[in-house]
Amino acid sequence: MRPIKRCNSKCIFCFIDQLPENLRPSLYLKDDDFMLSFMYGNFITLNNLQHRELERIIQYKLEPLYISVHSLDAAVRKTIFGTASHARGLANLKKLDAGTISMHVQIVLCPGINDRRNLLDTLYRLVHEYRCVQSVGIVPVGMTAYNTNALLKPVDAACAGQTIDAVGMFNQEYGTGSKVFLSDEFYILAGRSFPPSRDYHGYPQIENGIGKSRDFMDAFITLAKKKILAKMKDTIMITSQYGKYVFEKLEGALQGFGVKFHAMAVKNRFLGGNVRVTGLLCAADILKAVQEKDLGSYRKILIPHCIFNTKGLTIDGYSKQKMHKMQDKLVFVKEQAKDLIGELI
Repeated sequence: MRPIKRCNSKCIFCFIDQLPENLRPSLYLKDDDFMLSFMYGNFITLNNLQHRELERIIQYKLEPLYISVHSLDAAVRKTIFGTASHARGLANLKKLDAGTISMHVQIVLCPGINDRRNLLDTLYRLVHEYRCVQSVGIVPVGMTAYNTNALLKPVDAACAGQTIDAVGMFNQEYGTGSKVFLSDEFYILAGRSFPPSRDYHGYPQIENGIGKSRDFMDAFITLAKKKILAKMKDTIMITSQYGKYVFEKLEGALQGFGVKFHAMAVKNRFLGGNVRVTGLLCAADILKAVQEKDLGSYRKILIPHCIFNTKGLTIDGYSKQKMHKMQDKLVFVKEQAKDLIGELI
């Protein structure tokens, strides 16, 4: 079996470096493997991609690939990646483009480092110099309570709003609305509505949290209008702080249909920082929140399936069976609208 290629970069925001100690070993594995990018959509840096691997990608058309670029400015890339090999990553990006390999690009936005003018310069070059870049997704930097890098600052409401406006103007000026997208967190942080589905042009980076909320809301609204959700009072949905925002938007959109959601946001105390997405909630935080809120009046407590990995474990190592033993009203549900509505009715 081919070994997984490890990452040799030292990114200032590496999420693995921001994890607490004593978790299961697999959580600390830093991959930078082009085959995992091709097969599963993992983002890679290209910083340690060798010539023979580059030739193999081009020869066998292993596409699309998912590339973490963050910036095209050499000085900024050195700061972000923490290694001189960032220059090889940029050279490989150009070679893949010349080899007509389609790519989806990611930019992790770090206020004061690669935002504002640097972001716009990077977007301009990606759009005008790289013909095979299919989409550019921008996500805010994630910071846990274990972050030790003083350079990092979270994206706040003001920064989120400024970025939304700047990217919107960029897309208008250069007609790139089908390529450059912002993740859902920007709209949540800025307190704004999510763009309509047509603005996501097929959701090319939905697994990166770009358009996931809009896609879910549209599907839920369509189905909810066809169903009778009379028993919703007996069910509560456990979600994250960001997820709660989405459910509140849904309730507003369905106000005329008498639909009311019972969604409870669980704060991520396990990782802390600005981690507010549902998929990184741990079992201990969920179980503690359920216990503190005394949810005995609810018939079912819905738990999103996305908190588990492919082996059925949460980030703190709980299985569904272990969680269910501690709270027998738990029902694990997939994140698709049809699955959630199926449980609600």
